[in-house]
Amino acid sequence: MTRRELEVARLAAKAYSASEIAGQLHIGERTVESHLASTYSKLGINSRSELIRIASKLDAG
Repeated sequence: MTRRELEVARLAAKAYSASEIAGQLHIGERTVESHLASTYSKLGINSRSELIRIASKLDAG
């Protein structure tokens, strides 16, 4: 994952909306969605809930 994809994924896992992530990182909302789609593909997942589950496992261990 790229540095930016990781930043977006961390915020998404904290339940930030695409709009909130875009505002915080000073990027477009579509760019956020693109980063999330790329992240999902790289991790072999299909949803934000799966991303949150993975992130919580990483934080725990």
